[in-house]
Amino acid sequence: MKAFVTGATGFVGSAVVRALLARGATVYALVRPGSTRVNLAGLEGLTLVEGDLTHPEPLAAALRGCDTVFHVAAFYSTREQDGKLMYQINVTGTKNMLQAARAAGVTKFVHCSTIGTIGRPRGGALPTEDDESVTWETSSHYARSKYLAEQLALSACD
Repeated sequence: MKAFVTGATGFVGSAVVRALLARGATVYALVRPGSTRVNLAGLEGLTLVEGDLTHPEPLAAALRGCDTVFHVAAFYSTREQDGKLMYQINVTGTKNMLQAARAAGVTKFVHCSTIGTIGRPRGGALPTEDDESVTWETSSHYARSKYLAEQLALSACD
């Protein structure tokens, strides 16, 4: 497997990178210029690719030759003023990655979402992907942006 991982400097993304490397995959990780890379320290066989989800032009070239994308990157904040940035990174960034993957001929795309996109069923039952998302009016910008990104990924499956 030749995999490309976004969000690799984060907690979940770095765990994905380590798991892929342990399975012998060739791994490329998208990292923002100047980002903290402590979670990737000491990993052998990892190729870092500097870039930004919001700049789509170089993404397709970076994905060329990869067969799988693990899109784990996201921006989270509870600050109202960060809403615009969350939509830019979480929604537009996902759109950019999906388009780049298609252009590069990637055959598998794994999108990491969040529990905030799944609704809460009545009666205390455990939720599933079939439960309608929480109401838009009471959702945070993060949950809304991840919901919209998830819808893009699901639409790409069609």
